[in-house]
Amino acid sequence: YLLQGVKVTAPTGRGTTAYAYYEGGWDRLPDFDKEKPKARGTGAAFEIGMAKVKGDFAFRFEGYFRAEAAGEYRFYLSSDDGSRLLVVVDNDGIHATETTSGTVKLTKGVHKATVDYFQGNGETSLDVEIEGRGLARQPLAPHVAATEADLDRKVETKGQPDEDALTVRPDLVQKGRALFV
Repeated sequence: YLLQGVKVTAPTGRGTTAYAYYEGGWDRLPDFDKEKPKARGTGAAFEIGMAKVKGDFAFRFEGYFRAEAAGEYRFYLSSDDGSRLLVVVDNDGIHATETTSGTVKLTKGVHKATVDYFQGNGETSLDVEIEGRGLARQPLAPHVAATEADLDRKVETKGQPDEDALTVRPDLVQKGRALFV
């Protein structure tokens, strides 16, 4: 009710993923199909800073990227604690920041990338990178979009920002909810 009539700016286009956020204590990546997410949405690709707690949380990020040419691509995951790029790279378990990689042959075209991550306690980090077929090793985030259609969406830039637009910040939503109660 409080946001009725206010424009909400949800991120779209490249550099975004759909996410599901979970809370709980795990030693390995949970079976996300058996867990109930605390929140879902679209946000900056592979951004774990949206977590509402400092430890014992997890994310599942889903996005699409386009391989411009068929061939071998290497994906890298750097994380503290566990992470997995489904089908390609597995970096599961509780550990300090550690990088693993995997290579996969891809056809030219659009492919789905799912990254699972969980955090126990201590340092938090997650980096997802790609290299191959004309791409030097670089972050995957700018190459993914939350939906296949968003891969082709042009980022709209206007001279003046819309003063009625609202960018939803999960951390402030949580704080506002607590203050309201």
